Amino acid sequence: MKLRNFVLVAMVGVLSGCQQERPAGSPTPVVAATPADGRADHARFLGVWSGRWGDCLDGKLTVASVEQSGAMAGEYSFGNCARWNITAGSIPARGQINAGTLTLEPFGNGARVSYRMAADGSLAGTYRVQQGVTLGTFRKE
Repeated sequence: MKLRNFVLVAMVGVLSGCQQERPAGSPTPVVAATPADGRADHARFLGVWSGRWGDCLDGKLTVASVEQSGAMAGEYSFGNCARWNITAGSIPARGQINAGTLTLEPFGNGARVSYRMAADGSLAGTYRVQQGVTLGTFRKE
């Protein structure tokens, strides 16, 4: 318990010193703590991940909690992309981690989004909609 509290305090200290620009309209990220009974491979998804879908849309995934079962809760935020007719915003995110891949519940537009943990520690994102697939790379802040 003492180690967990130390990790949380350390993360708050580190994150409070960071001045990262977030997509407009996105709330302050939640500081994530290691789950008491979570598996290590699930816990590595915890935190704030930033990247870009294709060459147009900035995205941010905050994984705030992960259960031992792999169920996750957090937030997905995105920036503006005039070419794709997207205005910045954020939505609650829920999903499941299985075999090194986090799959989010389908979005309101029918999109299916997944993030695979890459060997370099980044997340390789896949965004699937009826019109096609867009890829992105996301790195922990």
